[in-house]
Amino acid sequence: MKTSPRILLVDDRPEDLRLLIHILRPSNYDVLIALDGWQGIKRATSNPPDLIVMDISMPGLDGFHTIQSLRSNPLTTAIPVIFLSVKDDLNDRLTAFELGAVDYVTKPYDAEEMAARIEARLDARHSLSIENNETTSQTHDGVIAQAAQQYILAHLSDRKLPQAVRSLLGIGEKKLNAIFVHVHGKSLPAFVNEARLQKAMKLLTESEISIGEIADQTGHSSPANFTTAFGQRTGVTPAVYRRLKRQSGNTEIQIAREENQNSPCPRPHNMEQSS
Repeated sequence: MKTSPRILLVDDRPEDLRLLIHILRPSNYDVLIALDGWQGIKRATSNPPDLIVMDISMPGLDGFHTIQSLRSNPLTTAIPVIFLSVKDDLNDRLTAFELGAVDYVTKPYDAEEMAARIEARLDARHSLSIENNETTSQTHDGVIAQAAQQYILAHLSDRKLPQAVRSLLGIGEKKLNAIFVHVHGKSLPAFVNEARLQKAMKLLTESEISIGEIADQTGHSSPANFTTAFGQRTGVTPAVYRRLKRQSGNTEIQIAREENQNSPCPRPHNMEQSS
């Protein structure tokens, strides 16, 4: 069944919200309401709409600062925004479009014209979605996974990284793991562990920093736990990996790994597990 387009209305004036709702009611849109910029960001992040219609002048966080926040978040950066304002000011119009708004409408406005502007923006977004063939990166799961991936790669030193990602996105463990399996073919903890391993291998190969520093940068509580975790994944210790990588490249590492299969590294006393 085809779902109705979702529109988020952000305005601190109840009478203006009632007017917009009255205009939108005949089209059976799924309408969300926010009374200020902060609430608008929360609504847009937790349930991304197809279009945002937002007043500029609001107490607390105004429309300009709100759209800047939306544009900085991968979950909301592509959502089109129509600005509303009582000011027919050229500087405000230019600022609105420079910040990424798709339209600027002055109050009071004609109801039929407003409805037509909203419909036109929704049609344009729908056409773009079809043109892009709804690839994985443009699906909701893809956007969430992309946002999580960017955060993960920038915070690999955080020992409780999976929990931090779930808290940041406001998504439960089971659902987020399902999204990662769908997009990346592995759970969130497995993705984090792989990212940590790849960073450790890169630092061992390309830098002179100590094993302890690498352990810290990749979210391990101690060099000992890092050494054990690394050995379980590669078959060699970090120090041996660094030496072999610099001497002979991957061939000798593979040989060492095969030789170590019969004598696995001991398990750590308190090895970190991404959960």
